[in-house]
Amino acid sequence: TSFLIGPGANGPFVVPEDAGTIDYVVRVVDEYGCYYDTTTVINVTPTPIPELGEDFSICHGDMIQLAPDYNEPNTVYHWNTGDDTKEIMVVSAGTYTVDIATTNEAGTLTCTGRDSVTVGIYEAPIFDYTPSVLEGCAPLTIRITNNSTPESAQYQWAIFRQDGTAAQSSMLKEPSFVLDEPGVYHFYVKSTTADGCTDSVIL
Repeated sequence: TSFLIGPGANGPFVVPEDAGTIDYVVRVVDEYGCYYDTTTVINVTPTPIPELGEDFSICHGDMIQLAPDYNEPNTVYHWNTGDDTKEIMVVSAGTYTVDIATTNEAGTLTCTGRDSVTVGIYEAPIFDYTPSVLEGCAPLTIRITNNSTPESAQYQWAIFRQDGTAAQSSMLKEPSFVLDEPGVYHFYVKSTTADGCTDSVIL
């Protein structure tokens, strides 16, 4: 009979526990119980383990970089998007998969690995509001009717004078403003969703 002695050895079989150059003893036992040892060397190439992380979501319109946390030499990458680069930039919801292949220094063995991550898209603020008036005599009262979405969003309103100084502000969804001084004013509104997505507009 014969068997191997070394890390991960189990009888005549071996499942190496680590990558690298590993020495194993091959022991042969004859019918009289005498044994003979010889040494063999096994070169173990590491199995690529790309890591794209947990599934996550981004705000509509945002761009995010996806990259496997893997930096071994002699490695090629292929994404299900058709890209062959290590990193890709994505703006759309979907499941993204990267296949990687690492070849040993001798070029005699290639090991492969795969990982996937699902990217979701949070709802973006969509502005739909109407001022009651846009011109009139001072003091001018302006009431905002706000049908923007999502309904749970928070708002920051501001009215600026033509020189850029702030005249009034509000955190209400549907604020009212009274402008006592004649002049030209600009509206600013910023919307923040419960997921942290923001958008703003100046009129």
